[in-house]
Amino acid sequence: QVMRCHYCGNTYPVPRTCPACGSRRIKFFGSGTQKAEQEISQMPGVRVLRMDQDSTAAKLAHEEIIRCLQKNHLKIGLSIKPETPANALLPYLAHINHILIMTVNPGFGGQKFMSAQLEKIAQVKQMIGSRKITIAVDGGINLETGAQCVTSGADVLVAGSAIFKAANPVQYIKELQNLGEK
Repeated sequence: QVMRCHYCGNTYPVPRTCPACGSRRIKFFGSGTQKAEQEISQMPGVRVLRMDQDSTAAKLAHEEIIRCLQKNHLKIGLSIKPETPANALLPYLAHINHILIMTVNPGFGGQKFMSAQLEKIAQVKQMIGSRKITIAVDGGINLETGAQCVTSGADVLVAGSAIFKAANPVQYIKELQNLGEK
């Protein structure tokens, strides 16, 4: 996960490789797309690279990085923070596979869900139309907010604190997964 052209740390310890899907967390992008291209070409098994749309440096490099990612057959995702308008994604819709809408300000777990982001989720869903782009939401996700996000158009719920605090985390995950089936 790359934000502002740098690896983004986590508030929870996360394995470098997901045992369920084999997805990897990526630590790279010092500066410049030449280093990015070199690193991208050396990432066997990496399926998705997500870039932070809000970074000024990343905006300048997005087109070159997108070409490099496509050349290496990687799926591409962009994330947007709460203050970023949905229409900031328009220039990239033809090239991306995933959109992550932050429903809290990134950085720390346990924040309160920003309900104003529900409208942004619905706007993004409408913007993508029939394109095969997955919408994920991250921040303050629990059973109540997750249901609201799914109703607004989210495909994927990223939950942390609610799962870690649940009496039965496995059951809680199943309940979150079932929200998409209702």
